[in-house]
Amino acid sequence: MWSPLSRGAKPQRRGRSRSRSQRPSRRIQCPRVVLWVESLEDRIEPAPFTPTGVLGSLVPVSTVAFDTTAGQYQIDNGPWLSGGVLSPDPSQTTMLFDFTTITLNSTVTVTASGANALGLMAT
Repeated sequence: MWSPLSRGAKPQRRGRSRSRSQRPSRRIQCPRVVLWVESLEDRIEPAPFTPTGVLGSLVPVSTVAFDTTAGQYQIDNGPWLSGGVLSPDPSQTTMLFDFTTITLNSTVTVTASGANALGLMAT
């Protein structure tokens, strides 16, 4: 049986074909997250708040989640706990969580959501 491909003919495409240079390009923007850790004791200007450790130790085994709108946090899928306080700056832009110590091993997943920035403090 004869086929156009049996004689070395190139297969024909149906419809309009565009070369790579003619195809519209798509750029996907990924959000960029920057983590800034700063020791409050080393600041030239004093911090507007002082950590007291009112929430005790934060030592999750697998997950910790923060809701910066409600001021709540959840450790290892347990109940949501209150304790976040809006920062005293005029715009109140950060929800502060004040622990005595924060211990996170490399397998802990930390998530944060809400309208405010997340501020973690430890004494």
